[in-house]
Amino acid sequence: ILAGQLAAANKPYGTRILATEAVAQAVINEVKARRLDVVRLEGRRETFPVHELIGALQALPEERRHSLEFYEAGIACYQKREWLAAARHFEAALALHADDRPAKIYHERCALFLDVPPGDDWDGVATVSVR
Repeated sequence: ILAGQLAAANKPYGTRILATEAVAQAVINEVKARRLDVVRLEGRRETFPVHELIGALQALPEERRHSLEFYEAGIACYQKREWLAAARHFEAALALHADDRPAKIYHERCALFLDVPPGDDWDGVATVSVR
């Protein structure tokens, strides 16, 4: 069931392959995976990190590797609630890879949080529809 829900969760992120933490760790030496989000799939109570499996490490173009480095720096700032720094990292990622939907999503979230910061109870979890 979880695999089917993860497959459906690709749609809002514009991704092709999502994986759990365990799967991402299992392929870490061969496949580039990036932390996509911490999600609660609609209809479930538990939360868990999901990763996007991007492609073979050796086959990734240098420009794409650099855009992913900016993305990962943005995620680190985002998790610390450093919205402006995170937004700048996501902008840099998008300058190198304009069709990176997850970077766009995070950039939009940062813009919203700069205007209206989340409350102290913010846990960074995104509820994702799997319909």
